[in-house]
Amino acid sequence: YDRWACELPDFGLSRRGALEIALTPDDVPLLRRHFDFQRGQGLNVQWIEGHALHDRWPALAPGIRAGIHAPDDGQVDHRRLLAVLRDTLEAAGVPLHENDALTGWQTHRSGVEAQTAAGGQYEGRALVLCTGVGPLGGMGPAIVPVRGQMLAVEPTAPPLIDAPLRIRNRQYGNAYIVPKADRWILGSTSEEMGYDRRPTAGGLLDILNKCYAALPALYDQAVLEVWAGLRPATASRRPLVDALEGDRVWMFNGLYRHGILLAPYLAAHLADWIATGKRPPALEPFGS
Repeated sequence: YDRWACELPDFGLSRRGALEIALTPDDVPLLRRHFDFQRGQGLNVQWIEGHALHDRWPALAPGIRAGIHAPDDGQVDHRRLLAVLRDTLEAAGVPLHENDALTGWQTHRSGVEAQTAAGGQYEGRALVLCTGVGPLGGMGPAIVPVRGQMLAVEPTAPPLIDAPLRIRNRQYGNAYIVPKADRWILGSTSEEMGYDRRPTAGGLLDILNKCYAALPALYDQAVLEVWAGLRPATASRRPLVDALEGDRVWMFNGLYRHGILLAPYLAAHLADWIATGKRPPALEPFGS
């Protein structure tokens, strides 16, 4: 993303770090284990507790006792990122055919032909299947839709947080508050409910309860948007980046909760694989 930030228009890349907190005193030992694991992986993280925590983030609820600060952490605005990538491809002359579902493909000696629901037929050297949870019948490995409910609220003025806040709680599950330039995103649930994209009262209540318990100032903020999406997951929760049919058809799917995080890294390695015919070692764990 740092390289993209030098080459593309602004897509909301922010390097303000992140804070991960224990919602209750009972959650502190769990958070401490997370901290020890992160330090063991060589990450630049800092354990902060007591007055030092509240002096730095005074908007946190008084009962929060400990947190992990990751000063090098970053985020992007996913909506702006997708718009920038789309505009960049169009400006480069890459043809985009939208709202036309893939229904099948045929491989031949020189490449592959993709067929779509609208009757389109598109020829190419390779076909990369990155269709998310779109049903493809028996074509390719199974992808499980996992619903994630979210909402966006109006930021406080002035903003009380300027970096993502991750909330750890053993009893009720985790949550997060991610400040963007024009909204704060609150999330999220993880529910295997088929292809049902509808938000529910219970799911939104769970999110709001945890986020409000961490940041009481949310109480008066206007709700801007409520939505639910379907994350593409595999049974193992590992991504799938693999060749399905020789060097013609490729799978790039199953990134679950980590699509924005992992997509550029995995896609770069997949592009190398397609171009050179040699599977990069970084993709060895993600075969089907």
